[in-house]
Amino acid sequence: MSDTRSRGEGEEKERDFVGVWRQLSKEERELQLNTREIVKRFVKPNSERWEETQQFPTKDEILREFGPLNVFGSPLPREYGCPGRGAVEGGLVAFEIAKGNAGVATFVSILQNISMIAIFKCGNEAQRRVLLPRLARLEWTCAFGLTESLIGSDASNLQCSARPIRSSDPDAASFLSRSLPPYVSSIISDLEHSPHASQQITADGSSRYLLSLDLSLDLSLDLS
Repeated sequence: MSDTRSRGEGEEKERDFVGVWRQLSKEERELQLNTREIVKRFVKPNSERWEETQQFPTKDEILREFGPLNVFGSPLPREYGCPGRGAVEGGLVAFEIAKGNAGVATFVSILQNISMIAIFKCGNEAQRRVLLPRLARLEWTCAFGLTESLIGSDASNLQCSARPIRSSDPDAASFLSRSLPPYVSSIISDLEHSPHASQQITADGSSRYLLSLDLSLDLSLDLS
């Protein structure tokens, strides 16, 4: 065991006022300390720069650092390409990342706790098999488009919408998304770099994205 790891365990025992550390398994403690080391090496040194430049680490950067831990989609089953860890392990990872940067922690939380779990619980089997492994490997990302500038976080009155339009490709569906909230940074970034999307600037200066999607996968979720 390294000196750094020994110090980390010692510090955790000293400030474990309510006895949480003593209740964790060896694997859970190991994961927490490994996550903490990555946060100290990667997240904290860059956090101020990200804030000042209004930038966010890329998927590749996040995957390079956190990928070896195999933590994205922690509580979801391994049969869908996910870690199959417990809720405690997922919580420990989120706790350590949040101490380094709230934005990165929010990205991980939206990916795992809103997007991936919604697909697992509300999606069909084809959606689980196709989407969850790619999300766990960060090949794709998800976004939760809740907040808009004119209505705040009022999900029942969101103005952003997508409507189907005619496509020249019989095997693809095209959708026009209007008034995409500027706060949904991860999906905007992906759309801007996606070969399946083209951006249109409207007369009022807002952005619309034309998306071509594979019709072999029904992306609608049953949220009832």
